[in-house]
Amino acid sequence: GSGCLACTAALETGCETVGWDLSDRALAVARRNVSALGARVAIEKADALHPPCDSRQWDIIVSNPPYICQNERSAMHSNVLRHEPHEALFVPDDDPLLFYRAIAAYAAEALKENGVLLFEINPLHSEKLERLLISAGFSNVELIADLYGKQRFAEARKPGCELIMCQQMRTAVIGGGAAGFFLAVNLKEMMPQMDLTIFERGQRVLRKVEVSGGG
Repeated sequence: GSGCLACTAALETGCETVGWDLSDRALAVARRNVSALGARVAIEKADALHPPCDSRQWDIIVSNPPYICQNERSAMHSNVLRHEPHEALFVPDDDPLLFYRAIAAYAAEALKENGVLLFEINPLHSEKLERLLISAGFSNVELIADLYGKQRFAEARKPGCELIMCQQMRTAVIGGGAAGFFLAVNLKEMMPQMDLTIFERGQRVLRKVEVSGGG
């Protein structure tokens, strides 16, 4: 689009930011805005449906992808239909999460551990999107309402390795997939008296596995 998300992120946080779009016209507008605002933003041409094979590169991914179904067109304001590029608005009626599915799959690989994924969303499909993010392996999935009370934003986190200890080092709760498992084994070998529990998190807690002594 115009680069407003990327410019705002860069100017408000000081983060090094990269903005993607597929439209050459949109990229030209975004580059003009970056220059005019003096924002530290690199504008690149990329297709969200076929993203590059990045791995653990980003701390945060923010996206406002196309999410309006064709059958919602009649309820939209005429000024939006006249001035917004339709490829930036609409998705097929039978696949409203088309872009979310692709971006979530990319983010699951490209985000760093504990990285954050932020979306603007269609309130009509918020529950489906929540399930999609959980199934993609994200944790702490939260739907956030706009000023009109509609579910308009989604936030999710890529799980990392977490360690919580209590009761004089007798209990540890560990999350974080394979990294958490190996950490649990090493701790158990060092401190056999410690009670260890691994929490595998797809949602907040999906499965509880007890780690036996001796590795």
